[in-house]
Amino acid sequence: MRTRTALLVTMALLLAGCDGKAPEPEAAESGQSTAPVANGDTIEGLGASQSDVLGKKLVDADGFDLGTVTGFDYGADHSVDALIVKLADAVPAKSVALPTEGLTIVRTGGEIEVEANTNTGALLALPDAELAGSPR
Repeated sequence: MRTRTALLVTMALLLAGCDGKAPEPEAAESGQSTAPVANGDTIEGLGASQSDVLGKKLVDADGFDLGTVTGFDYGADHSVDALIVKLADAVPAKSVALPTEGLTIVRTGGEIEVEANTNTGALLALPDAELAGSPR
């Protein structure tokens, strides 16, 4: 499942900060890709690394908090296709896979936020991250 791969990579990124070494990812289920786990993997088109955006806020153009980046969804070439975002104030709690196209990095005084050209309603309409797409 895509979410399992994203969770494994997120855990690997967090553990890599502890001792400088990333653990080997578990073998992927049939049809899924395993993702690179290096701490500095750059997200193509964003100009930021995975470790730069993990745990950062997703905001709209007005700076309204839409959620928090909690992981990544990877393509067959191991590049980041989407950010897994836990939506702010969603009841019940919901995480979605938000494609990287149209996202920008906003750096303000050393802080990083990910800006999306979308709104809460559009994000809520996306399928849950566990259900997004089919296995590759």
